[in-house]
This record gives sequence, structure tokens and C-alpha cells, in this order.
Amino acid sequence: LHQIAADSWFIPSSTLKKLVSAAALDTMPIDWSPETRLVLSGKKMGRSFTGVLQVIGGGDPNLSAHSFDNPLAIPLAMADSIKGMGIDTIRGNIIADTSFYPGKRRPQSWPSYAFDSWYGAEIAALSFNDNVYLLNVLPGKKAGDSACIQMIPDVGYIQVINKAVTNTESTVNISTNVDAQANRITVSGTLGIQSVGSQLLIPVRNPARYFLAALRTALTQRQIIWIEDTTTAPSNKEQQFRFHSIPLPKTLAEVNQRTQNMQSEMILRNLGAYVFQSGTPEGGILAEQAFLRKMSISPEDFVLVDGSGLSPDNRVKPLATSLLLSRMTRHHKGNLYANSFASIGYVRSNAYKPYNIEFTNQVRFKTGFISGVQSLAGYIGTNNGDSVAVTLYLNNYKGDDVKARILVDSIWSWITSTYNQESLSIPESRRLWKEGERVQGLQNRFQYFSKKLMGRPYFLGPTGEGASASIEPKPMMDLTRFDCVTYIEHVMALAKATHQDSVFATLQRIRYIHGQVGFETRKHYFVEDWI
Repeated sequence: LHQIAADSWFIPSSTLKKLVSAAALDTMPIDWSPETRLVLSGKKMGRSFTGVLQVIGGGDPNLSAHSFDNPLAIPLAMADSIKGMGIDTIRGNIIADTSFYPGKRRPQSWPSYAFDSWYGAEIAALSFNDNVYLLNVLPGKKAGDSACIQMIPDVGYIQVINKAVTNTESTVNISTNVDAQANRITVSGTLGIQSVGSQLLIPVRNPARYFLAALRTALTQRQIIWIEDTTTAPSNKEQQFRFHSIPLPKTLAEVNQRTQNMQSEMILRNLGAYVFQSGTPEGGILAEQAFLRKMSISPEDFVLVDGSGLSPDNRVKPLATSLLLSRMTRHHKGNLYANSFASIGYVRSNAYKPYNIEFTNQVRFKTGFISGVQSLAGYIGTNNGDSVAVTLYLNNYKGDDVKARILVDSIWSWITSTYNQESLSIPESRRLWKEGERVQGLQNRFQYFSKKLMGRPYFLGPTGEGASASIEPKPMMDLTRFDCVTYIEHVMALAKATHQDSVFATLQRIRYIHGQVGFETRKHYFVEDWI
């Protein structure tokens, strides 16, 4: 319908997540959910177990507080399984198997600064709580006291060096230094005794060990004693337990609404494992390319290095990404795909609310932002029940990020308004018709509705064939302004309609020959076409 630089290369940022989401929905069953296994290999004597507990990660990104009320839900379920075997003491070793994802935990293409932020959490086949923890820094009881530090969840995995001090002011001036390798954080600065403190999401190093720390915490909560003995060898006798979290559509909603990088990278690797038995980014990208070819979209229009869009090395063409969105509306899982995107009014941590967009119930979107990049892609519903696929990229801008975001949002808002202008006039036409329902006789109805519309602004050529028309993409009904002909058309439609819901259709029968909407069939000239 419209394009600017649509065949040029752009950095997509987080809107790239819509590709891995589409490929996963197309390729995997709807009820697909990764499996995490607990294997007990050893001997049980009485209520004691001697041997090895092995936790095998299957790439489940949902073992966290966003899927369960308690982030320890799966570790506690594992402890309950052990308790159910009549075991209250474990002597041996607990190990993690993360071989499902070979390779490094930190994508090489990501900017190095990302690994100190929640959005750059490490990727591992065995993960826990999005591989982050919430750090609460609160004032002490009086000035001069050390700040109070809380970690949620606290599984004894993080070492905190507390250098923060309470003062008499009301301001918060807290800084953190996250160790590049060890799970150690230094908290410095000051915070006022009357302040609310500071909250930060901090990534962990080595997520699999984070999970094992959570499992040990769960064993303690279930009163199971663990006596570490790294020399204990496994035996041939095994007992396995299997654990699942949430199905694929809900996972994709987390990816696209909370714009979760770790989860999208795990979906990419799971896609590679599902299609090519290779739980690597390269395997996932090959699966994405196969999906694009299946959808008759050229893979050459995508330069892919990750699944989340955090890397500035990704490149896409806007026309290809809008084509993907358009094709997915015809996919048999298209509704699940569109519903995984965010909607305005969706309130959750890290959720994004576009600025000043009208017709909020008509949009579903995926946002993106990295340095110098703003992006917004998704669907805009139209008043005729169809939808428009829109991709907007702003790259290499200088200056204020907020102003850049508002610019992108304002374009999106303009497109939304353009395709929904009738949405305001149609309800008003129903109201006007209802108010004049008791007026009898065509001449009387002409007079009644003529007076109702008097005083509205004059505007030359206010209506057309609708937003998708190539010649006159103005609304098909507009009660906010008229010229001479459209004034008469709308009065006649209100007077001649037999029901409040038929005003719009009556208007189109008046305006077009045989009611066939199109520039060629429009009754453009009052004397020649009408009389």
C-alpha cells in the first residue's frame, strides 16, 4: 500500500523476535514445551540416597516467576519428587547437564555492555528465573547506617559487598558494579532515610549453577538434608522425573510482550534442535531460513546473527518483514501469532506503551530499541474487519531517544487514524438515525437530517474509497466535514436508510453506481452522474 526505502537494509532490533516466533509456531506443535529432567543415579537405603543427582536442561525458558507464583516452583517440584520416594537425606553430588545447547553462553555478536544488564542475561539450556535476580536497596534505620540489601529470589548464589550508606536526604544515589565473571556485586552510594530505595534487575553468571543453588534451597525447604560428596560415583540404577512449564503460545507472548532476549534466544536454539538436532544459534537460523522459503519469502532479505535482535549486526528489509506479517495472517496459527504481540493497555514490567496512539483496541505491535535504532512492527486493524501489516524502522539517528521514539509512534498513530477514520463516523451515523427514527416521510426526513448536519465545517473532497484505495484513500464516510455533494450524500443516506446499521451501506449505494465502490464507479459530477 505504501513504502519508503522498503528494499534497503535496516537494523531491526527487537522486532526480529517476530521471525523466530513465526518460525516456531509454524514448525512446532502448539502444545510443545521443553523438558527438564531430574535423574537419580545411585542406591537408596532406608530414607537415605547415595549417588548422583543430575539435572538435565532441555532449554525451558520459563522456570521463573513470570510463569509460576513462586520462582522455586520447579525446584520445589523436584524436591517433592525426591521426598515422595521416601528420601530425606542425600549423600553425593548434584550436577547440571547443559549439553543441549553447545557453545558459549554469551552470544559473540552482542555488545559487551549488555552482559551487565537484565536484557543481556546469559543463555544456557538449564536456566532459572530469567537468569536474573531483583536487588532491593533500602535505607537503614538511621543516618549513617549501612543500606539494607534484599535479593529476590535469595538462593545463596550471589555475594554482595555493601558500601551503600543511609543519609538524612530524600534522594537516591546508588551505583552497582557487577563482576564480569564471578557472581559478586558491589553496591555503593547513598540513599535518603525517607526514600523508597532502589530496585534493579541484575544478571547472574553461569545460569546452570544458579539453578542448582535454587534446587539446594528447595531441598532445604522440604527438609531434605544434602551432604556433599564429590567422590560419589553414579550407578546403573536410575530414577527419572520429567518437568514442563508452559506451552509454546504463552512462551511467545512472553517473548513478544516483555521483549525477553534470553527467552527468544532459547526459542531459536530449541528451533534448531527440533529441526536439525542442533541446539545452536546456527541451527536455529537455518530453521528460520527454511521457514522463510516455505512462506515464499526470500531468506536473502534477512541477515541473521541472533534470535532476539539485540545484536547490531542483524539486517533486514522492511518490505520482507511486512510480507512476513502479512503472510502470517493467512497462516492456520495466525491468530496465535498476532495475539502474542503486545496491545496498548497491556501492563507489565518492561512492557512498552506507544505514545499517543488513537484506536488503541485496533493495534498489536512489537517494539525494538538499541543504540541509534527505534523500531515498531505489527498489525493495525481497520474498520472493515481487515488488518494492515506495518513495519517502521528508524536507524542511525542522533540525539534524544525519547524524541526518536515519539517520532516513530506518531507515524504509527497517523497510519492507525488513516485506516480507522470511519470508526468515529459510523457510530455517530447510528446515533443520528436513531434520534430521527420517528420522523415520517422522505421529505421530512431530508429536512430533519439537513438541519442536523448544518454548521459542520466545509472541506473540499473529504471522502474517497477508503484507506487502501490507490486514488482516493480518504474515508468512505466522514461526518466531521463536508463539501456540497458529500453533504447531500450523507443527508440522503440518513434519510433513506431503513435501519441504523444500514446507513453506511446506503451511503455507498448512493455514491457509487450499483453500490460498487471504486474511483471509476463513483458519481463524481452532480449534474451528469446524478440527474
